[in-house]
Amino acid sequence: MFREKLLTTIVHISDLHFGDLGPHDDATLSAAVVDWWRIHPLFDGYLGHHGVALRHLDDFMAMIKENESPILLVTGDITANGGEGQFDLARRYLSSTITLSSGEVIGLEMPQVIAWMIPGNHDHWPGRAAKTLLDLGICGDCTNAFGNLFPRLPLPVQRISLSNGLTIVLLGIDTDSDVASRFPCVQRFFARGNFVSQLARLEEQIRPPSAEEIRVLMLHHSPMHVGFILGISNDSRIALDRFIKRCGISVLLTGHLHKPGAQKYAVEYRGASWNVLELRSGTTTRRDELPLQWAERSQTLSPNTLLVHRLYEVDRNRVEWRTNVFQRFLTGFRDRGPISTDTDYSAVVWPRL
Repeated sequence: MFREKLLTTIVHISDLHFGDLGPHDDATLSAAVVDWWRIHPLFDGYLGHHGVALRHLDDFMAMIKENESPILLVTGDITANGGEGQFDLARRYLSSTITLSSGEVIGLEMPQVIAWMIPGNHDHWPGRAAKTLLDLGICGDCTNAFGNLFPRLPLPVQRISLSNGLTIVLLGIDTDSDVASRFPCVQRFFARGNFVSQLARLEEQIRPPSAEEIRVLMLHHSPMHVGFILGISNDSRIALDRFIKRCGISVLLTGHLHKPGAQKYAVEYRGASWNVLELRSGTTTRRDELPLQWAERSQTLSPNTLLVHRLYEVDRNRVEWRTNVFQRFLTGFRDRGPISTDTDYSAVVWPRL
C-alpha cells in the first residue's frame, strides 16, 4: 500500500509592515499616522510592525526548522511606507539578525528569502510619514531602497526540485507596477492593484508548462477579493485570468487583505482542466494590538497570522497541497488548523488532466 509522502514545506508570510524601531521595539508612530488610521482602518498597515510579533515569528521559524527544512515566501508589504530604514531593518531581520532595545538578538537568518519575496503597495510609497491630515504621504516615487531590494520584477523564475521528480516553478510579480505615483494617485489611495505589464513581461520569460511542473504565482493583491477598495483593476483581472490558463498556474499565493483566506476553482484551457487554488496569508508582524492610550477606540485589529503549506504525494499519480493557519496568541503563533476552501481542506495540484 502506498503511504503518502511529504514533498516540501513552505512558510508563507505577508504584510510585515516594518517601520522604524521605537519604544518596546514597535514601529514609531506619528500623530498624523494615528489620525489617518482613526479616520479609516484601511490604513492599518501604516501603523507599522509590532515588536513582540517579530519575536514570535523568530520563535516559530526556529521551531519549524528543528523538524523540517522550510522554504520561506513573502507576498508583499515589507514596509509601512517604503522608507529606506524600513527596508534595511526588514532585510536584516529576514536574512540575518537585528538587535532589539533590550540587547536581545533575533532574526530568521534565511538569506535565500530575499530572492523569494515580492513587493506590495506600501513598498511603493515614497518613505515619508504623514505630517497632517491633508498629507497622507503616499504620492511620489518609491525610494532607492525599493530598487535595491527588488532589482528585477517580475522575479527571476525559481525552480524547486521535489523528491518524486516533479518541479515547483515559482513565479512572482509586482501588482502595483502600473499604479500611478503622482497626485492624485487614486489607485494608490484606494490600494488597488494594476499590473498588466508585469504579466505580459513574465509570459515572455517562461516556457510553456510541462507535465512535470506545479506552477505557483506570488502576487500581493488577492483576486478572491472583488471590492473596489483594496481590489484589482478590471484590465488586470482579465489579464490574470488569461495568464493563469495559458501558463498553467495551479496555485496563487497572496496577501494584502490582512486576513487569511482560501478559494478553489476549476479552469479549462485547450483540452486541459485543473484546479486553481488561491491561498492568502493575513498580516504576520503588523501591529495587531492598540496602544493602551487608545483605550477609547472601539476598533480592533485583525490578529497576525501566517500559513504553512505542505505538499504531499498521496499516491503515485496525485499531489495534494494542504495548508494550515497559524495565529499569533499571547505566547506566540499557534496552529488553528487547516484553512478551508468552499469544498475541502486540500487541493490536487498535480496532475493537470
